[in-house]
Amino acid sequence: MKLRALALIALFAMSTAALAGEGHKKGFAKYDANGDGFISLEELGANKAEKFAKLDSDGDGLISKAEYHEYKAMKKKKRDEA
Repeated sequence: MKLRALALIALFAMSTAALAGEGHKKGFAKYDANGDGFISLEELGANKAEKFAKLDSDGDGLISKAEYHEYKAMKKKKRDEA
């Protein structure tokens, strides 16, 4: 669990400026290296496998823009409630 939390923090610490719509799009594009509209495990990096599994909410092996934005919105909501 701690490893998963650290992976989450490490991955998105780089994109903390991406808090709203356009920022999310830019953050997503940063990880979508081949520009196909999805983030694959290979693009994210094998050392981020646990993080990838958390973001891939439908378990299809890809992180869609919707899954990415959903995660970012959840993080923002938690931050705002704190």
